[in-house]
Order: sequence, then C-alpha cells, then structure tokens
Amino acid sequence: MANGKSEIYALIVDDDDVDRERLARMLEHCARPIHVLEAASQAEALALIRKPSSRFDIVFLDFGLEDGDGRDLVPTIHGEVDPDCPIVAVTGFADELVAAASIKAGMTEFLTKRSLSPERVAASVEEGMAWQKYRQELRRADEELTHRSLHDALTGLPNRTLFLDRLGQNAARARRDGDPFAVAMIDLDGFKEINDNFGHSAGDAVLEAIGRRWRAHLREVDTVARMGGDEFAVLLHNVASADAALAMAAKLSDLIGQPVVHDGRVLHAGCSIGIALC
Repeated sequence: MANGKSEIYALIVDDDDVDRERLARMLEHCARPIHVLEAASQAEALALIRKPSSRFDIVFLDFGLEDGDGRDLVPTIHGEVDPDCPIVAVTGFADELVAAASIKAGMTEFLTKRSLSPERVAASVEEGMAWQKYRQELRRADEELTHRSLHDALTGLPNRTLFLDRLGQNAARARRDGDPFAVAMIDLDGFKEINDNFGHSAGDAVLEAIGRRWRAHLREVDTVARMGGDEFAVLLHNVASADAALAMAAKLSDLIGQPVVHDGRVLHAGCSIGIALC
C-alpha cells in the first residue's frame, strides 16, 4: 500500500509488444502501486480473465487484435470480472464516432495511443477507480432500496408484495410441473394484550424474536412473510400432505410459544394457524 491506497490490478490487452510495454511503463508512474498483466490476443485475455486466481480492477483494451476485435471482450469482462470494472479503450484510431461507439459499448474512456502520457494514464486510472466506486455505491443503494421495498422494516421478513410474488411463482410451477406446496396463515394470540399492557416496544420485541426464530429454523426454500400487524404467512415448498403441513404448523407454533424476555419481563404469545394445500 502506498499513500494509503491499495494496490490496483490492471490488464493490458494489445497485440503490439512495444505498445504494451510503453503503457505498462506509464502505469508505473501512478500514485498508487499497480500490478500489471498483459495479453497479446483475445484468447490470452480470456484465459487470464477466466483464471480463478485472477483479479482485475481496470482493463486497457486495444481494438485491432490479431484474433478479433477487442471490443468483443467487453461483455465478458463485465460479466465475469466485475460489472463495474472500468475499461479504457487505447487505440490508434482517432475518430469521434469510434470513441462514441466505444463508450456506448460499455467502455469508460477512450484514449488514442498518440496522446498517451504518464500523466494522462495516471489520470485515467484515478478516474476509473472513482467511476467504479460510484457505480458500486449506486448498485448498493439500489439493492438496499429494492430490499426495503420487499421486506418488513421491523422483522426483516419478506412483506406482502414479495410473498404474493413467490406465491404466484409456486402456483405457476404447480400448474406446469405438479410441484405441491402449502400456505399457512398465522395470527398471533395475546399480542394486543402485550401492546396494551407493556407498550409497543414490547410488541416489537416479540415480533422481532419470532422473525429471527423462523429465519433460523425454516428451510431456505420456504418463505415466511409479515403481512401486517400480527399477521404472518408462510409458503411451504414441496409439502404434499396434510400431515406434513400440520407438522410444519406445529413447529411454527412451538417457535412462537417460546418466551421472549424484554425489559426485565417475560412475554408470551400464542397463535392461530390456517393451512391450505395445493
């Protein structure tokens, strides 16, 4: 690590040995340490990209390779390396239309070999890393918003929207392939009394505890959702008989019945469960 910045892993794809060496030397002048790998063809680049131990933070890509157009590697880089990996076009073509098409194809910057300098290359690296960080933060924010829109804020369980979506998927599979499933609707008993006697924080503690228990003990293929208030729904995958559904309902009831300790008090809740089989 230099200047408080971690090492960058760069890939140069160019079939000209002199141009590759020149660019590699320029990368040595960057403010942060850079580990460079080189490929002289599409085939070599693909071999490096698909090597399990390979890591690339930025790719410098020429177009005119002996075994094809370097731009054909862009989808592979974004699909197999990182969707946010910056790709810098480094080519001998000084054409505005080519530059615009390159950016449209997914490259982050277009440089001509004639205009290269250590300062310009270093700036491209820093700009690429900043672009990557921005894209990653944007992706995380989008994922968080999507998660919030499909999950209950208190318990972290799927909400009504996500439950109904998964219910529709299971119904479609049942019609197509005959895959059985069951739905359990659950209302908590005694929950209103907990809220009235001890406050909403106590009720929230009970809901959170039940959600944690269900997530820990149900199968990953099943879906338990908070539909609202003290009402829950559970989608049980590949449950074909009433006995199997009742056994799962008994397990859910037992988990609800376990005491919850909150603010020095021991709280108890029960439940009523209805089951439908498909």
